[in-house]
Amino acid sequence: MPVNFEQLRPQILQTEISLGLQTKERNAQLQEACDFFHKLASDGVVIDRLQKAFIANPGKQCAIPTSQPIDGSYSVDTTANQEITVLAADGSQISPNRHEAVYFGLINAAVFIFRTHSAEIPSVVTETTLIHPEPENQSDDDVDENMIALQRDIAERKLLAKEACQIDNGKPVIALIDGPLEIFNIRQSFQIQKKLFEEYQSAIRQLSQKNIITAGYIDRPRADYVIRMLNILADDQSQSEHSGFSRYPLICDSDIFSAFLQPGERSSLFHLDSKIGSETKDSIEISFFYLNIGKTRQPVIARIEIPSWTAQNYESINLLHACILEQTGILRDNPYPYVLHRAHESALIQFSEKNRITNLMVQNLSKQEKTFFQKSNKLMLKDMSNKKISIES
Repeated sequence: MPVNFEQLRPQILQTEISLGLQTKERNAQLQEACDFFHKLASDGVVIDRLQKAFIANPGKQCAIPTSQPIDGSYSVDTTANQEITVLAADGSQISPNRHEAVYFGLINAAVFIFRTHSAEIPSVVTETTLIHPEPENQSDDDVDENMIALQRDIAERKLLAKEACQIDNGKPVIALIDGPLEIFNIRQSFQIQKKLFEEYQSAIRQLSQKNIITAGYIDRPRADYVIRMLNILADDQSQSEHSGFSRYPLICDSDIFSAFLQPGERSSLFHLDSKIGSETKDSIEISFFYLNIGKTRQPVIARIEIPSWTAQNYESINLLHACILEQTGILRDNPYPYVLHRAHESALIQFSEKNRITNLMVQNLSKQEKTFFQKSNKLMLKDMSNKKISIES
């Protein structure tokens, strides 16, 4: 049946009304949060107050200020007008599907290598891994999909570390990951995933030993680490009915920083106090800052996560800041790091490639097992319907 637009129209109208009412409340929350944020900037004991709050309420996670004022803003005080090797990693995967002719998964990781202010042509390195799910897991598509996504994240970091550590030309090296540095779901089944965790830690250690400027780039961030900090400190000041609940549920960190960061400016540095970062002694310490890569009256806020060895070096932060601004400036109409975009293009598994891989596997397995492999009836009928829609449109 086609989409029932007669039923949909009043729902869209109701959504519009709800969003209009929500916008008024959101603006009020943003103003209150910004006022409190700037007020705290003059409080010299913010960190002490947070530590006391953590002791009283263990398990809270939030942003931890550094020695910089929390509402500080910094223009880049260095230029990227030097040769820098910038590497960016991304990956894609084929998740197992029991309805396909062959039950398999595949991971394709890519690293795009770009030398700024150089005539050298960029290069791409890819690694492709075929995944054979264990027989006992073939009835659980979700388990395999989550595990392959995790393996893809680790494959990206391993390939990035491998390629970055091979560069030894005396010039700065910057390694970028699309998304957070920490792999959040690696701890959900820690015992089962111990080997994967060790591979992840090994890749991070390699980058650390070479002192490579490393960062995770988060586009359109929705994190609320700074908002949580404000909530904790507000609770510490008053024991109102709001204690323990978010005073600002409709806003996120990027809303606060878009209100005062000028184009090209970065925020002060914050440490990320996280359960994930403290589960094991080998976990890396994560810091972050926000960066406005937009234009005047059109702020575009990104969150940049960096490990401790980068966070401790002011020159590294400045060089990273300058490099990201230069990279996002290449794609001016849609600011996003050029190298990450190219890494995504390189890693993406095309539909035609998936079909070719499937056909190769069917041909080889049919010869060995003397068995005919085909899609399930359900999937074949779906494909026929999709083909019909494509032809009619």
